[in-house]
Amino acid sequence: MDRERKRWRQRGMERERDEEREVERDGSVHRG
Repeated sequence: MDRERKRWRQRGMERERDEEREVERDGSVHRG
């Protein structure tokens, strides 16, 4: 179970990273 949870956590982080990349690319949304 821990291993699966870790995998999900990594996947979530990757997804967030992708979203951040999209935001930076767009440049219309400012974070923080």
